[in-house]
Amino acid sequence: MREWKSLGRPMEGARNTSDEIFRSGLQQLAAQGNDETSLRQIAEDANVDASLIVYQFGCKLEYWQAIIKRQIEELHAQLARSEGSAHFPNPASVLRTAMESFVDFLVPRPVMPQLWSDYSAFRASLSAIRINPLFCHD
Repeated sequence: MREWKSLGRPMEGARNTSDEIFRSGLQQLAAQGNDETSLRQIAEDANVDASLIVYQFGCKLEYWQAIIKRQIEELHAQLARSEGSAHFPNPASVLRTAMESFVDFLVPRPVMPQLWSDYSAFRASLSAIRINPLFCHD
């Protein structure tokens, strides 16, 4: 029989569903694009209920924004690490270090350029038809 802990505390050995939800969304949205991907598909791939994604993030646009925000924060951290460890005698070395850091960031995340591109197109289409992203649905 399962032993329950107090409310709000994850059980020992509980999996981190947030990371699984992010990984699944990153892969699915980059591969299929926003129009072809549903929160249900992402939830199924992450082995969670779709309502958990809605509870944690809101609509698909807010979920997408959270994925992009997390990746941008990781990119900023990567750039800050390289900036702190490098000596910049001239502007060319600043650019070289920044580009090397960016490539180092993208190598383990080959889907990021596609995701960023699709996100920009999605936001532009929302603006063009004047849809308020606060009222979005899966």
